[in-house]
Amino acid sequence: VVRVLFAMLLRRLGGVLVAVVVLGEGVWSFVPSSCVARPRVARWAHREFAREEVAQQKLLLNNFLTQRSLQTLIYYQETSRDQVTAGWLERFLNHEGMARFHGTRGLKLPWDEYVKELMTADIEHIVVSLKRRGNGLGGWSRNNPYLQARYFNYTVDIFPRELGERLLDLRAALAEEWRRDLKDVRIVHKSQDLSRRAIAVNGTDADAKRLEMPALDGYDPAIGAGDSTAFRGGNFDLLVRLSAHQAILRTLARLERSGTPQSRYSADFLSAFFREHGAGFDGDAPYHVAQQFFATLVDQPPRVLSTPHDAVARPLLLDPIGIAEQLMADQALVVALWRDLLRDVPADNAQARRLALESSFL
Repeated sequence: VVRVLFAMLLRRLGGVLVAVVVLGEGVWSFVPSSCVARPRVARWAHREFAREEVAQQKLLLNNFLTQRSLQTLIYYQETSRDQVTAGWLERFLNHEGMARFHGTRGLKLPWDEYVKELMTADIEHIVVSLKRRGNGLGGWSRNNPYLQARYFNYTVDIFPRELGERLLDLRAALAEEWRRDLKDVRIVHKSQDLSRRAIAVNGTDADAKRLEMPALDGYDPAIGAGDSTAFRGGNFDLLVRLSAHQAILRTLARLERSGTPQSRYSADFLSAFFREHGAGFDGDAPYHVAQQFFATLVDQPPRVLSTPHDAVARPLLLDPIGIAEQLMADQALVVALWRDLLRDVPADNAQARRLALESSFL
């Protein structure tokens, strides 16, 4: 009864009582109500997606957000001259090479499982051995057989739970930054269109000039405004790439479901074009994969299928620019959905902390 009354009091104070029961023992903690997920009224972007699609996009976005948060954390450890912790993070759960990976599917397991494993991992003590003096070091002769090498050992303590908390904090920071930057995805396509008319070259369009800002251009974390996170330019490039990839898959599925000869003709063309020019969407790849894909697509000439297609004698017209417009429209829907889903990151982080707490008592 006391616990129930206490929970009612906390709810009035703006929070909820979370109970974790382990072997009959109650472990209670206070969680701010702002971090508790609630059913939300479906916004317009949600109405364009089935419930299963929303769940898939949420998992995809959270996995990518955690991957980039991990890469940012590794970078911060390296710039703090803590190479030992940075190396440990790369080795944890087989994520070697993560620090220099420029792709969208670098996380080896679902994001919540990764966070749980990280926050419940045991503390480690890593002994580092450095060569202080010896052949060729400290002014000693390189080839003197009588000079023995001397080593200096020190211990670095790894606290996985603290690293997990920092990772969740970075997820929240990146989510806010991405919600702002995702609004500029439309400018990428507009800039491409303007450049084809030589307007962007003359600098007469404000939106096109915005893309020249360092914060949205390079992978060097030192660039950009003072309030930017590391790799902001790389994050934006990958957000454009991943949202374009999802738009391609969404457009293909819709064309294939349509069943009309015109839709099948367009679907066959887009599928073949993606196989030929879409290799960069998966794995480690250079910058501007999506931009190059769209530029190559709109440069394709229109085609007319004059032979009968499924006993239909009427010629079928293939319009690559029209297909590109469909892709951009679907990408705009994906981006709108993502900006909405990113609002849930604080609640997702609170859920991840709760799962890690429950797991630590099992």
